[in-house]
Amino acid sequence: MDCNCKSGKFWLGLGLGSLLGMVAYHCAKSEKAKIWRDKVSCAAQSAADKAGEWVTGVKGCSTKKEE
Repeated sequence: MDCNCKSGKFWLGLGLGSLLGMVAYHCAKSEKAKIWRDKVSCAAQSAADKAGEWVTGVKGCSTKKEE
C-alpha cells in the first residue's frame, strides 16, 4: 500500500498558508492597521531619540582620562 499522505499534507498546508496570508494582507491594509503603524513608528522614533541623548550624556560624563 502506497499512501500519498505527504502530498495531501502539502496541499493542506499550502491552502491554509494562502488563507492566512490573505487575512494578514487584508488586515495590514485596513485603516486601524495604518493608525497602529503610525503610532508604533512614532514611538520607535521617540525611543531612538532618547537613546541617542542617553549615549551622548554617558560619553560626556566619562571619568576616565584619555591619554
